[in-house]
Amino acid sequence: MSNGLFKYIDSVEAEMRTSQKYFFEKWNPVIREQFRLSRDFQIEACIDLFGGYWLAPEEYARMDAGLINFYDQRVRQGARIYLRGYDYYQADPLLHMQSENCGHHRLWHVFRRKWKNYQRIQSFDYLTDTPSVENWIGTLGLLEYLFTDLTSLRWFIFRNKPRIISVFAEAYGALVNDIETFSDIIGAAIACMLRFDFEGGQALLSENFQDILTAPLLNRLLETDFDAVEKASIRTMREGDSLVLIYAAYLLKLKPFCENHRWKKIRIISNAFGAMNIGLILKHLMAPVCEVTHSNILYAQHRSEGDFVYDDSLIHKCCRINTEVPDEASEAEAVFIVDDSICFGKSYRYIKASVDCRNVYALPLTLNCNGMKYFKTGLNEEDSLNSMVHQSVRWAEEVNRTLPPFFSFWDFRQTVPKQRPVDDETFCFAMFGSDLLLKHLWKIYTDDITACKNNFLSVP
Repeated sequence: MSNGLFKYIDSVEAEMRTSQKYFFEKWNPVIREQFRLSRDFQIEACIDLFGGYWLAPEEYARMDAGLINFYDQRVRQGARIYLRGYDYYQADPLLHMQSENCGHHRLWHVFRRKWKNYQRIQSFDYLTDTPSVENWIGTLGLLEYLFTDLTSLRWFIFRNKPRIISVFAEAYGALVNDIETFSDIIGAAIACMLRFDFEGGQALLSENFQDILTAPLLNRLLETDFDAVEKASIRTMREGDSLVLIYAAYLLKLKPFCENHRWKKIRIISNAFGAMNIGLILKHLMAPVCEVTHSNILYAQHRSEGDFVYDDSLIHKCCRINTEVPDEASEAEAVFIVDDSICFGKSYRYIKASVDCRNVYALPLTLNCNGMKYFKTGLNEEDSLNSMVHQSVRWAEEVNRTLPPFFSFWDFRQTVPKQRPVDDETFCFAMFGSDLLLKHLWKIYTDDITACKNNFLSVP
């Protein structure tokens, strides 16, 4: 890479840091006013950019008793408390030692055990009046739990469609509809919380939460033991599973851009698995501005050696996930392709070519500046690195002429040593490899992961 191109990416990074600072300066006063907090309060202190929230023990104790009852079984205790337990990610094979040889039966068992814990939440009456900031954060964390589980279930039945049909027969379509309806409801509740519409959020959750947990078809799915499933079908770790990244894309990019164009109908397409269902949250955030339709698509690329654990057959193929829903892109005034990250723009280029609309825009949550500097896998001799980098930056900022304010969770300067210090492929990739999200999670959950090797179901 030329020195000039390196300096150009440095300037992009500086612009993104400025944008990130501006985002929090824009968001913090609104939160302080809503909850009558002092000027010392900064939401950054509570947010984990990789996903989830941190609270001090005294803040945690101020949450509603029902929320505490839910979190007490799973939080990471310490000087600060992390509102995501190991069970949030435990069904993902990358959160286990490879030598543990955890097959799909074990992962599926863990997943459905987690589902039962939602019964700990009995009421959302604490949302009737303006809740405390701790209850607001705790509710967002709870909804993230349920939203990511519903997303994982939708992914599971998409990747195992023939097997699911063999069990559910004609009820397969109803099962898909239930999971997509429930995902939409929880996405709407998350949007209500982000907009401080506590009355709307309380109504949605009071009317639907128990129905979601007791839905007959969904529970029948969870109770089914499958002889075999696709290796890539049981996953929970998503790069786009961070509400701060989603809200920033809405506040700084999507909302002002659509308002300026005065569009009345747009379509959002979310790229799986990393950004799957993100458009549902954006859809409901945008509801006061314009009508939004949403669907999921899959165009995946393996970016690192750690992806071997998924053994995915659908690489470099563009697949519609919501095949039961007609493609309404041609009726939309604009289409936005939501992805967790953009680096050289290959995914966006292929997805854009499959969309029938004149106005198609990239809406990545993050920009992979580190990848543009150091990641060369997949590049050919005829590729012009200079052109690709500048094009990616143009795509990343084409919505509202604003770059994503956050960086992608990768550092391609880091490589797994050839002489492995531990004889476990997944451990070495997580602790020494380029995936910063995975490394972050392994550092938090090391004790749980190690304990799991000897007692797989030790975590509630």
